[in-house]
Amino acid sequence: MSLCGNAAGVKLETTVLPLILRGINLLGINSVNASQEERETIWNNLADSWNVVDNLNTKTIKLDDVSETIIALKEGSHVGRTIVEMN
Repeated sequence: MSLCGNAAGVKLETTVLPLILRGINLLGINSVNASQEERETIWNNLADSWNVVDNLNTKTIKLDDVSETIIALKEGSHVGRTIVEMN
């Protein structure tokens, strides 16, 4: 998992419980000393040549299938991101 944001301090105004329960490592990178050119190169690679989006595990389910997904989450067998279609 990767998160992007302002890491200006150690104060986190949220709970990390969902990350802990899933055994997720939340790692940070301090890019404050990287030049704008280096940042643009990395962002371009993420968006293009590294094929990050192609490797994401995402599926869409119907609202009626949420209970099955919750069971899989509790069992630890759910992997990836699930989008719930509300229509």
